[in-house]
Parts: sequence; structure tokens; C-alpha cells
Amino acid sequence: MLEITSIGTLLDLSWTIPAAPFVGSIVIAALLVSFTRTINRLTKPISLFLIICATFSSILSALFLFNHVSGDSFKLNFDIANLTLNLAFYLNDFVDKSLIVISSIFLTAMILSYYLLGRKKGYVRYMASLSFLSSLIYFITLNNDSFQFIL
Repeated sequence: MLEITSIGTLLDLSWTIPAAPFVGSIVIAALLVSFTRTINRLTKPISLFLIICATFSSILSALFLFNHVSGDSFKLNFDIANLTLNLAFYLNDFVDKSLIVISSIFLTAMILSYYLLGRKKGYVRYMASLSFLSSLIYFITLNNDSFQFIL
């Protein structure tokens, strides 16, 4: 089993769980808007890129679970025009197990979509949307005050 000696270093990497699929989906969406015809023809490389982003999040989630990482990991405060937004990621055993379940569901959906869906118009947009949705679900799971953030 892979062990990380510094738990603090591993906690500092927790923001990359939702960031990897988010960045992947935003890059593909920007390319899709700019070069629609070309990007719609490159379905296999784009699918593999997004699957790699989801796999990275899955592996990192597994590292958190196997090393029993818990605690506050990421805090960010925004204060814009009398609106204060506090973002804080918190890890515990329940969140670690939830991340594993969520990542396995989205990774399975992406892999099955790669093998079973036809490569028609809208396939790249579907894969980018699925990647964006997975990053949103990761964010809600990791967020300490997720119900306050939604409402």
C-alpha cells in the first residue's frame, strides 16, 4: 500500500479532486466553441483526456481513503461588494468513502460512454458536460457547508 508520510501535504492536494475534471471540461468546452468542426472529429483523444482527468481524481480519492486523511484542507474567502463567500473543503471518513463511490460511478459512466455511444454530433459536448458534472459533485461533497452553498 502506498503511504504518504506527510498528511499535511496530502491535505493540500485535496483541491485538485474537483479541479482536474473541471479544468478538463473547461479546456474542451473552449476548444469546442473555437474549433467546433475539428473538435467534433477528435472524439477519441478528447474522451481519453477527460477519462484521464477523472482517473486522476479517483486515484487521489483512493489515497485519501487509504491514508485515513481528515481535517480542514482548503479555505478560501471572497469578499465582493458586501457579499462574503467562504469556501472550505473538509475531509473525514464519510467524505472519503463518498468520494470513492462518486468517482467510481463517474469513471464507469465515462468509460461505458466511450465504448458504447456512437461518435455523433454532440458526443464531445456530452463528455465535457459529464466531466463538469463530476467536478461539481466533487465540489459539493468536499465543501464543508454544502447546504449553505446551494441555498
